[in-house]
Amino acid sequence: MLPRWLVAVAVVTAVIGYAGWTAAAGADFSGQRVVALVCATVFWLSIAALAAYAVQRAVDRHRDRP
Repeated sequence: MLPRWLVAVAVVTAVIGYAGWTAAAGADFSGQRVVALVCATVFWLSIAALAAYAVQRAVDRHRDRP
């Protein structure tokens, strides 16, 4: 069961990860690919956490029906 506070953390992390991913993709420096890969990974893990929370809420709502 995912805690509710995880949603706020996942949203903030997704925004920061996406901003870092696009910034790293548009810049030219050594280690650019590593930074872009790390930011993309953080972004997609945050999206996965948000999707898991949404599925969990939907299942809980379905179980609560009479």
